[in-house]
Order: sequence, then C-alpha cells, then structure tokens
Amino acid sequence: MWLGPRRGYAIDWVTQLWVRATGRRVRLQEHPWLDAPVGATRQVGVGWLGAEPPRARGLLDSFDALASDEFDPSAVSGEVRRFYTETSAYRMDLWARWSFFAGLGARAIRAMHAEHLDQLRVPIDVMEAATGVTSDVFEVDGESAWLRRYQDSQRVIYAGVYSVFRPEGQAPMVRVAFPLPNGNCIVLLRPENADDGALRLVSKGRKFGEPGMYLTVARGNREISARRTPIAELFTVFPGSAGELRTDHVLWFYGYRMARLHYRIERKSAGD
Repeated sequence: MWLGPRRGYAIDWVTQLWVRATGRRVRLQEHPWLDAPVGATRQVGVGWLGAEPPRARGLLDSFDALASDEFDPSAVSGEVRRFYTETSAYRMDLWARWSFFAGLGARAIRAMHAEHLDQLRVPIDVMEAATGVTSDVFEVDGESAWLRRYQDSQRVIYAGVYSVFRPEGQAPMVRVAFPLPNGNCIVLLRPENADDGALRLVSKGRKFGEPGMYLTVARGNREISARRTPIAELFTVFPGSAGELRTDHVLWFYGYRMARLHYRIERKSAGD
C-alpha cells in the first residue's frame, strides 16, 4: 500500500516507526559516522547516485588509513590491499547458502522490502547469482559508492558508500552505508589481521557506536533515530589460486548463523 511520497510504502513506514520508537535519538554533528545518503521512498535503486556519477578507482583511498595498535595493514596480502584501493579493476562471482528457517525469513523480507526498493536484494538460492555479479565504483560526495548487480537481470544486490571512520575515538573502522527510504542501514566493520595475509572485517560489538549493523530514520534538523540491530557479520578476504581472491561472508542473528556467502574475486580482463 502506497502512503504518499513522504511515507512511502506501508511496510517501509511501519519499519521506520519501529526504528523511531525503539531507537536512540541522536544529532548527526555528535555522531558523524551516522551521517550518510538517504534513499527515496518509492525506490532506492541507483537514483541516489545521481544522473552521471564520476567513476572511482576503489572503495578506500588508502588501505593504511585503517592502521591502529590492533591492526597492521602491512601484514595483509598485497592483492587484498589492492582490491580495496583498485576495486573497479575486479569482477566477482557470488554463491549463497542459508539455513532453512533463516532462508524463509530472508525470502519474506526480500518480498516485503528489497524487491520494490531495488536495494539489499541478497541472493537466497545457491545459484541465483551463477551468471555473475557486476561491480562498479562511483564517487558520491567525496566517498566511494559500490554498486553490485546481478549480471543477467541488472537488478541491484547492494548499493552503498564506503569510508573509514573512528566512532567515539575508537580505532579506525570501515563504514558501509546503504540508503533506505527516509534513512539508511549502516554497518561498522572492525579490521583484524588473519593468517597468511588474510583480512577479517567484523561487525560484532555490544554497545552503541561499536562494530555492528544500525538502522536509521531521519527526523529533521540534522537529527535521526538510530537503532542497533542483532545482526552481526564476518568477512574473511584471503588470497586464492592464480591471483584470485576469495571471501567468506557469514551472517548471524542473535548468535544464530543465518547464512554463508562466498565470493570469488578476480581482475577484469580487457573485454570486461
């Protein structure tokens, strides 16, 4: 049900009311890591990118910006580092495997939200993205926006901006922000060193401002409602064979493993 351009679809508006009722009211000037692009109410898709956004090279200007007492960027494989600073030079394939009950929930959420919003359309079937995933990086307001779509249908899987933030004086983290109607979904990922030059990005935390997934809704006058969600993620990016990279992506809900996604990443050929 469409409620008008301000509220959008009824199911989306109900979700926003839930965030406003249960979330924390914050000022963006006090929590700049929550300041991110906001999506349109009818469809998010690629509209927030602008008509002709300039191309960008990678998700991060400098991988060394993540350096801290807990994380050593120089210990990460050179190919993994290059992927984050030269992302536009890579292509990827994606497979997904969900637990039975989590898969049912994911299908319901996708039907209620992702399909009409053209955003966060995470693959559910193992072979849904078998034909490949397109990967494009653009510059939006000084940040890198990464757009990934299904190769065959060109429907959006993820469209979000990537940057490095230090919330509340913590060590640098990767911040990913996905525009949603009247707000966004923000993920804070803590970098960790792993064996053999691998990189781990972890969104497990306990307190507000720590690694995790947050939903936000704009309230006006540079104020928002922000709610921390019980969803946690782990990305493990590691060198594979023949110069390719592999990524394991695990999602948990209240500690229950919902899904495991696997990416194969390789440099684009001259014809791509």
